[in-house]
Amino acid sequence: MKYVVTMIVLLAMMSGMAQAISTPYTFSPLDPDLADLPHEKAYAWGIQWNVPDGQEITSAQLVFKNIWDWTAETDHLYVTMLDSVVDTNGASLPNYVSKIGYQTITKTYTDNQGGGNYFNGQGLLLADWNDPVGGYARNFNLVIDIPSSQFALMSDGNFGFGIDPDCHYYNCGVELSIYTDLISTPAPGAILLGSMGVMLVGWLRRRRHL
Repeated sequence: MKYVVTMIVLLAMMSGMAQAISTPYTFSPLDPDLADLPHEKAYAWGIQWNVPDGQEITSAQLVFKNIWDWTAETDHLYVTMLDSVVDTNGASLPNYVSKIGYQTITKTYTDNQGGGNYFNGQGLLLADWNDPVGGYARNFNLVIDIPSSQFALMSDGNFGFGIDPDCHYYNCGVELSIYTDLISTPAPGAILLGSMGVMLVGWLRRRRHL
C-alpha cells in the first residue's frame, strides 16, 4: 500500500514538472545593436517565424542589453509592435535573411523628425523609455514584456518591431525571447496517475469486503 501511494506521489510530481517546462526561442537583428541606435535613424526589424506544431506562446520579452543614453537628457526611445515590416509605400519588404530557425530583416529609415515616434499609428506602442541617468553605461537592461494580446500576431509567421531613438542610445544588443509550452492536453503522466488512482480505489474496496 505504501509503495502504491509513493508511486502516485512521484507520478504527480513528474506530471507537474512536465507541464512547467518552457522552451525559449531567441531572435536578434542582423546588426545586433542596431548601430547603437543613433538619433537620426529609425529601424523596422521584421521576423518570419512560426510557432512549432503542438506549442503555444506563454510569454515573450524584448530586451535592450546594457542600454544608456549618451548624455543626461529627456529624450525618448519608442518601441512599437508591428503586424509586419512594411516599406513606406505599404509593400511588404522582400529579402528576408535566414538565420537559425527563422528569417529576419532590418529596414533603416532616415528620421528627420525633431522628436516623436516614427512608427506612430502603425502598431501597438510597447515602450516610451527615457534614460533617467544617461552619460555612461551601468549594465542596465531595458526589459519589455510583450502583452499576451500580441501572441496571436506573433504566431502568424510575420511580425516585427519599430524602434525609434530620439537620441543616441548605446547598447550591447537587442534580443527577443519567446517562451512556448505544449498546447494544454492531458500529459501521459497525468493519464497514468488517473488510471492508478482508479486501480487503488478498486483495490481498497476489495480489501474492505475481505
